[in-house]
Amino acid sequence: MSHDGAFVLEPEADTRLVGTRRFDAPRELVFRAWTEPALLMRWMDTPRMPMSRAELELRAGGRMRYEWRGADGSQIGLSGAVAEVDAPRRLVHLEVFDEDWTGGEVEVTTTFDARGDQTAVTMTMRYRSREARDAVQRSPMAEGMAICFDKLERLLPTIRASVTPFLAFASGAEEALALYTAVFEDARVLRESRAPDGALFIATIELQGQRLTLMNGGPGFQFSTGISLCVSCETQAEVDAYWARLGEGGEHGRCGWLQDRFGVSWQIVPRALPRLLESPEAGVSRRVMGAMLTMQKLDVATLEAAARGA
Repeated sequence: MSHDGAFVLEPEADTRLVGTRRFDAPRELVFRAWTEPALLMRWMDTPRMPMSRAELELRAGGRMRYEWRGADGSQIGLSGAVAEVDAPRRLVHLEVFDEDWTGGEVEVTTTFDARGDQTAVTMTMRYRSREARDAVQRSPMAEGMAICFDKLERLLPTIRASVTPFLAFASGAEEALALYTAVFEDARVLRESRAPDGALFIATIELQGQRLTLMNGGPGFQFSTGISLCVSCETQAEVDAYWARLGEGGEHGRCGWLQDRFGVSWQIVPRALPRLLESPEAGVSRRVMGAMLTMQKLDVATLEAAARGA
């Protein structure tokens, strides 16, 4: 791992190349930039070959398609499939270029290691043969990847949340702080301010890369269902866990909505839902919306069955 943030690409035993790069941003933010197509379009290219298409279904078995087009009309295309997702820690996918110059399908395992406020990214690329691996190492690929990652480093500060939700509790901010930091893995308390008697006055926390400020404001403050915090979940197990833990002592509503015991509203939403609702296939969005409207806790299998018309 480079200590100055530079990209390093080195061969390993058998048929692997390993690339490492450190980014000055939290892991959740780096993972987001790595997996959201709109953000990929802003960094995964070079001046001579801008990215023209980025499609990624972030689920096991999901499809991916990337394209780059030069000013001279030249084009590079890459297709593949997601094999494993453990957000925001690990992503495994298979890829092959349209003009296959890498000797067949390549398995790419990308890990995101939190190092305080920084993230160490390791990409392990397994090729079909040592000869293919060596040919890639001799190519300009490392230079192109370094350009992309430098561009990503410059992009990351611009996509940090610049608007921070400010939650003013009538009382109970201390208890809410304890609940939220227990429920969300990798939650961090960034700063606290306390009264002389030790009681919490205000605190800023970070949940999955999103900053929230909590304050004990007094009896004049109440929460409304008109504002909610949306939690995007990769799996049904995540939906189940957040639904149970955040809703404990509160109230479960419809369509993935709940109020926690402090009155704060949350939406617990699987990432599959917006993907299905945005499907261009005739009838899919209508069927998925109809299924969702019958639910309290959202169920991925039922939504996907509705999308298929089952």
